[in-house]
Amino acid sequence: MNNIKCVIFDLDDTLYSEMEYVKQAFMNVAVYLSEKYNISSEILYDKMQELLDKNGRGKIFNDIIEEYNIQESPKELVKIYRATMPELKLYGDARQCIKMLKNKNIKLAIITDGCSQVQHNKIKGLGIEDIMDCIIVTDDYENAAKPSTIPYNMVMEMLSINDPMACIYIGDNPKKDFIGAREVGMHTARIVRNEGMFMALQADEGYEAEVVVNSLEKIIYK
Repeated sequence: MNNIKCVIFDLDDTLYSEMEYVKQAFMNVAVYLSEKYNISSEILYDKMQELLDKNGRGKIFNDIIEEYNIQESPKELVKIYRATMPELKLYGDARQCIKMLKNKNIKLAIITDGCSQVQHNKIKGLGIEDIMDCIIVTDDYENAAKPSTIPYNMVMEMLSINDPMACIYIGDNPKKDFIGAREVGMHTARIVRNEGMFMALQADEGYEAEVVVNSLEKIIYK
C-alpha cells in the first residue's frame, strides 16, 4: 500500500451484505400488499424469500401476483422495492479498513452498478456519503456500467490522480469488476466472503484480480 493514493470499492457484498437491503425491500413490498389485499405480510415475505432461493431475482413479483391472484402491476411492486430507504451496516472488516485508510490520508471512492435510486439509497443507509471522496453510481452516466473503463477514469479525474498504478479497485464479481480497472492500469483485489451472489464465480483468463482476500483489513498490508 506504500504507493497507493486511492482505494476504490465496489458496494454490494464488498462493503456490506446486499441481502440486508433485499430483505428490507421485500418487507416493504409485503407490507404494502398486506395492507391492500389483507394477506399476511409474513406469509408474503416468506414466499418472496422462497422464490428468491429457488429461482433467483428474475420474476419474483410476477410470481407473487400469480400465486395470490393479486390485481397489481409488477412495475408498481418494483417501484416500492426500489424506493426502500434501508438501515444498513458496513461489514466489520470494511469499517475497520475504511478507518485505517482514512488515518493514512488515502482517498476513498466507490464505483457501483445498479439502479441509481437503489444504489444511492443504500449509500445513504450505510451513512458513508461524507466518508467517501468520490462516489460513482454508473447508472447516473451513459455507458458507464462495469466493465466499462469510464467510471475508473472518472474517479482519477475527479480526484486529480494521474497514475492509475496509484489506485486499487476492490470488488467481489470476477466477471466484471476487474476488467475495466485492469484496462486502465489500476491494481485490483477481490474480496471473497462466506456469503454473496458472486463468490463462487471464476474470472475469465486474463481478468482475474491481482490478489484475493477474505478480509478487507488484509488489503492494508498487501
